[in-house]
Amino acid sequence: MALDTFRSRGLLLCSLLTLGIAAAWWCDLLLFPSQRQAITAAAIAELQNSYVFPGRVANLKSELGEPSPWLPTLAPVEAILLSRRLQELLSDRHLRVGYSLAPLPADDDRPPTRDEIQQERATEAADGFGIVEVKFLPKNVGYVELRRFAPPEFSADAIANLMNRLSGASALMLDLRQNRGGDPRTGVLLASYFFENPVHWVTLRSRNGSEELWTATDLPGRRFLDKPVFVLTSRRTFSAGEGFAYHMRNLRRATIVGERTAGGANPGIRKRLTSHFWLFVPTARAVSPVTGTNWEGLGIIPDVETDASDALNAALRLASR
Repeated sequence: MALDTFRSRGLLLCSLLTLGIAAAWWCDLLLFPSQRQAITAAAIAELQNSYVFPGRVANLKSELGEPSPWLPTLAPVEAILLSRRLQELLSDRHLRVGYSLAPLPADDDRPPTRDEIQQERATEAADGFGIVEVKFLPKNVGYVELRRFAPPEFSADAIANLMNRLSGASALMLDLRQNRGGDPRTGVLLASYFFENPVHWVTLRSRNGSEELWTATDLPGRRFLDKPVFVLTSRRTFSAGEGFAYHMRNLRRATIVGERTAGGANPGIRKRLTSHFWLFVPTARAVSPVTGTNWEGLGIIPDVETDASDALNAALRLASR
């Protein structure tokens, strides 16, 4: 009996401790109106300082309005709500506020240290540099699934290896149906394998001027020339993934098969707002040398429009003609 009583009291104590810890954790996530106002003010200041379209944010403070003077909210929820408000007001899918449980470094503008670069390289390698699958399909058709574009300083060798492996394919399927973007320079690097001579890929226009990106002349892997390339897309295909499809089609080097893409064309950088909040700020506008514009807000309409689940089969039928 005494043992049962001891166990019951122990369980009660553990339950109370657990509830106390949970309550403390929730309290840490709670944001009061003054804190919400500070986060919104920091986001407005960063956008007015860095956003690629300064005219759109001139009156952003009045357009956003003030948070409710009495209603607190949770930090992750505030990040979602502020992201949605900014995206709606500025019609820019790349704009996003995020929340980090761990404190963000105060000096996020400094160059990464050697240890940080090595850690990032190891993290990218563990994720396969965004390359999910490389294989041959029936009839000697090559297939690559790319979920994202890892920075070229880390992914260049992996891309060379997959291009060497698939160089003998009769056609190539580049599956970007789950690709959410990444480093646009990697899209240019991958595209370089499909052109014999350098081509003007895209111009990035920012407040500070313009930068032209061209495909590379020297590559560590084999090029894939004069054979059909198919890019598979879905509604989830976004950002640099869309850019790759858009420019390959405009330069008449690929056929796009699948669904209309998400419609985010403005690359940018992540900026610290507070010790736990960050903002992704579009700092440039991608401009095609062929169309003179981009896919922002519109997405890319495929050459062959079909459900994402049927895109590979549809592309294989085209390749067999």
